[in-house]
Amino acid sequence: MIRRGWIIGLATAGLLVGILVWLPASVIRWALPSSSTCETLTGTLWHGRCVGLSLRGSRSGALAWSMRGVTIVRPGVDVTLRWSKEQSVVEGVLHLSARGPSSLSLDRGSIEMETLRNSLPADMLLGPLAGVAGQLHTAGLILELERGQLASIRGELILRNATLLKNGGAIGPFTARFEGQQGSVNDLGGPLGLSATLSIDPPGAFKAKTRIETRRADVLPGIRPGTPIEADIEGRF
Repeated sequence: MIRRGWIIGLATAGLLVGILVWLPASVIRWALPSSSTCETLTGTLWHGRCVGLSLRGSRSGALAWSMRGVTIVRPGVDVTLRWSKEQSVVEGVLHLSARGPSSLSLDRGSIEMETLRNSLPADMLLGPLAGVAGQLHTAGLILELERGQLASIRGELILRNATLLKNGGAIGPFTARFEGQQGSVNDLGGPLGLSATLSIDPPGAFKAKTRIETRRADVLPGIRPGTPIEADIEGRF
């Protein structure tokens, strides 16, 4: 009887493991918030792909994921992610923590500004970036999340080949550096001088102080070179 119980127990455990391993990716639909949809889900819960991702009405490309499994040092699950849309690609690891904040580490990112604007929800504040073309690049950027809200950022972003959509004038490049809840943005010597400070407080919200001035008369027609323009911006990510 004891041997038979062991056999039944092992068989049941094997069946449960098999079910978990082969759970289709479509089960994720039950976990998606009402504001998010996915046209096509393929693969399994552990290794799958979403094509036709939509966030609050945006058309946000494709997302592929692969779960690495449970980690012991930081209790939780690591998920390798790869997001792509047109010429833009971002790769990284999402750590879903069992205790405390989760984090998203971006190993590599190259995003066209037009793609970024089209991928973000309509209610997402872009500020000055709404009128700029170019490519955002990052490697090693770390985002900390609390209850799904952005709480801090560490690392660097660079905007290259930046131009103004209105007149096609070159204005970059620019660099943004983040240290937790504080960040700064500066130009790297292009035709448009820019300096800005940013703070995140509370999670999901930000405040920024910006100052720009042109170094050439053709960058912002009607504004004399060297004339500072300052603005305070508040919004949510």
